[in-house]
Order: sequence, then C-alpha cells, then structure tokens
Amino acid sequence: MKKLLALLFAFTLVAAACGGGDDDEASEDDTSADTAAEGEADEGDGEAEEEEEGDGEEAEAPSGEAGSGGELLLLQWQAPSQANAMLSSGTKDLLAASLVNEPLAKFDPAGEIVPTLAAEIPTLDNGGVAEDFTSVTWTLRDDITWSDGTPFTSDDVVFTWEYCADELTGCSADFTTVDTIVADDEFTVTVNFTDPQPYPYVDLVGYLEPVLQRAQFEECIGEQASACTDQNFAPIGTGPYMVTELRPEDTVTYEFNPNYRGVAEGKPFFGSVTIKGGGDAEAAARSVLEIGEAD
Repeated sequence: MKKLLALLFAFTLVAAACGGGDDDEASEDDTSADTAAEGEADEGDGEAEEEEEGDGEEAEAPSGEAGSGGELLLLQWQAPSQANAMLSSGTKDLLAASLVNEPLAKFDPAGEIVPTLAAEIPTLDNGGVAEDFTSVTWTLRDDITWSDGTPFTSDDVVFTWEYCADELTGCSADFTTVDTIVADDEFTVTVNFTDPQPYPYVDLVGYLEPVLQRAQFEECIGEQASACTDQNFAPIGTGPYMVTELRPEDTVTYEFNPNYRGVAEGKPFFGSVTIKGGGDAEAAARSVLEIGEAD
C-alpha cells in the first residue's frame, strides 16, 4: 500500500505538468483520501543543461516549449471509466478529469488555498466574503479560454451549479449548503449560502468540483447526464491536457492543450499522457517502481 500511495502521489505531481504540485483537498471525501489532487509537473528538466567541463562539447538542451517532454506513460491499477469529475465513481475518474478541468481554487502542498480559475482568493479583508458569512464572491481571471478556444466566463460557473442542482443529474459534488450561484458580471460570481458558512472555500474548490463548460454540457442536465458519452469521455476543459481517446476501464490518452494559459511559459512539459489501467495495486506499483516499464 505504501508503494501505491507513492505512485499515485508521484502521478498527480508529474502528470498535470503545470509548474507547481497539485495538492490534497481539505474537503476531500474518502474516495480521494489515498491520493493527492490534481498535480502539476516539475519543469526542472526543461532547463538547459550546462556544458560539461573538459569535454568541449555542449550538452543537448530541451527546447523549453510546451509539450517538449514527449510522452508520459502512467499505470493505474483501476482505469478510469469516464473523465467527468462531477459524475465520478471514485478516485480513478477524478484523477483522469483533473488533467482537463479545473476548479476556482485549489490547495498547495502547504495546505494553503491558491487561486486557479479565480483571480484571487476572496476574504473578509478584500470584501469577497460577506461579514455574516452568508455569501462569497469570486473574481475570475479574464485571460482563460477553454480548449476549444472559447472564453471562460462566470456563466460557466453558474451552469456548473445548475448542472449539479438537478438531483436527476446524479452529481457527485455536494452543493446542499448553496442557495444560489449568480453571475454579477462576466467575470464575477457570488455563491449565496443557505446558512452562514464560516469556511466558505468548499463549493467549486478542489479537484472534486471543477467547472464544466455550459456550451458542451447544457443538454446533459438531469436524466440525460449519464447518456452524454461524448461529453463525459472527452470534456472540454481549461486545464493543461485534452482527452484524445478514452476506453473505459482500460486506457485514456491525452495531448497538451494549445490554448492552455501556461503555454507561453512552456507548460505543460509533456506533450502527451497515457493512463493505463488493469491488474492490481501491487502489480501496478511494481511495474513503475521496480521494473521501470512505465513512468
């Protein structure tokens, strides 16, 4: 089990390849207790290597461009069944979705909340959290696009709540403390609670509750949710990768998102990612940690 934990932790740090490590969510349920949240790869390998002294030859240096790291092959003892985190049946699906869709904010390795799709973390001091703790207002980044090139706006945030508010959707996220989520303008949303929430950083925070694109999922609310195979297998996201193929309980492959906001800085590092499932936890861990047949 310790080897499995090490494997899954390494996966989430490396695969998302966004420059910093994804983190454990403070509000994670038991399905995610054995894993860290959506992770991001270290770019140290993308730095130019210095010429070795004495041999007179220059070492070959990586280009530093997004996707220049080639393919990352990952083994997971349980393969994803789909890639929509909101319909997740467990950690295997959440990990698959975390490379594609993102929340408003997440937690860093030190346990501090940091913005993702949000421009900043709302607080009492900056006026984002109501003094009576009955609402929290999020200011969104205005420079983010979905992988299809369309802009990310507050309407997508509102839609994600509407998607899960319909009980027939079967959403795995819990919005029972939310009364409404409203768009104040194109890049501002307010979450109104049913009762005061002293800790308002739960809803749409962390890889358990990412934002979905309205344009892709608007016909998938309620009873139609599980039947939307194309959407659930290959969601359009704002994250570093896009699903190119998903074979349930077998393999999911990704390529880097050219519209990702980190591309100009060389993120993500890996050009493609493959998650292969099957076997048991011990066999998957041995394949990576002892045999070295996967990353």
